[in-house]
Amino acid sequence: MKTRFGWIIAGALTCVGVGGAFAAKKALITTTPEDMKWIDVPESGGAQVANVSGDAMKGAYSAFAKIPAGQMHPLHTHTSEVKAVVVSGTFLLGPEGGPEKQLSVGSYFVVPGGFKHTSGCAAGAPCLLFQQGSAKFDMKPVVEKPAAKK
Repeated sequence: MKTRFGWIIAGALTCVGVGGAFAAKKALITTTPEDMKWIDVPESGGAQVANVSGDAMKGAYSAFAKIPAGQMHPLHTHTSEVKAVVVSGTFLLGPEGGPEKQLSVGSYFVVPGGFKHTSGCAAGAPCLLFQQGSAKFDMKPVVEKPAAKK
């Protein structure tokens, strides 16, 4: 009985010690615009990202994204869901075959993985977004099927 009680106490102390180690690692995380490292998004026509946590090109991430003014991305999908907030500029977003919506500063949107849509930044000012994804960011162009021969 004493041995079992000893193992219970040892286990409890181990949990407290491990929990304390994790608690000690908590820290305030900050990023200023001067600290951001902007990288080009491949095949995006000039869009860039600055990772805040994770890496948008490798896996789960939080990042700022810059899209040049007037730049539009034709019909495409993303492998995984993308969530974003418009920080500056007017972001344009539309479903396949549907109306395009103008999203102003403070707007929030979610694009489900595999959802066909167009997106871009209205002319006049570049767009800055804060976005998050549970997997790496990608843009997969939707290739339209050629019309059937008659």
